[in-house]
Amino acid sequence: MNTNIILRLLCYLGVFTLPAFHSIAQVSVFQTSCSGLQAKLEAFTTSNSNDELSSYTLEVLKDEGLWVSSAKNHTFLAVSEFENLQKGIYRVKVVVADADNRNLLISDPIAINGCPFAPGNATNEIAVSLRPNPASTKLEIEILSGLISSDLPATLDIIDGLGHTVESMKLISANTTISVAHLPAGIYFISIKNNSNLSAFEKLVIKK
Repeated sequence: MNTNIILRLLCYLGVFTLPAFHSIAQVSVFQTSCSGLQAKLEAFTTSNSNDELSSYTLEVLKDEGLWVSSAKNHTFLAVSEFENLQKGIYRVKVVVADADNRNLLISDPIAINGCPFAPGNATNEIAVSLRPNPASTKLEIEILSGLISSDLPATLDIIDGLGHTVESMKLISANTTISVAHLPAGIYFISIKNNSNLSAFEKLVIKK
């Protein structure tokens, strides 16, 4: 009995094709955050066994340095994640294990800009509540501590997963409601800083 294997992929930054010994096989690499990459494998084979694509490993290389493997090797799994990458230029290498040991493909360079803050490591000097989170249309922002007023306003930045500021505004009240209906679904970060250099950094999820 023939074995059919189809793994789907999402293409964003680039797609490169595996060697011809696979019927159809390609890898898509895209940036998932300001410090993360994701690589997805799509493969299709009608061979009588799984030996044709027995396993593969996705690895990443920074600035011509050492290859760093993803969390584990995979067998017919479509996704590998690389998180908390430092700023630099990366390439993704696909190592495919098959019966003939034909096994190497390297992507084009991909730039990682790095996060402006390190979520989880940052210390919030202004306590902030975001409701609801995940949000879809409106977001209520409440400043729980840290002085915010018309005399001491704060700047609020919405930062996308690639580290780009997509919106910036002034806060002059401890309670503010903003529209997020125009933001595409994804992971964002809310950065708040007042004129006394007190700051907060919170993760925001937008769902549609």
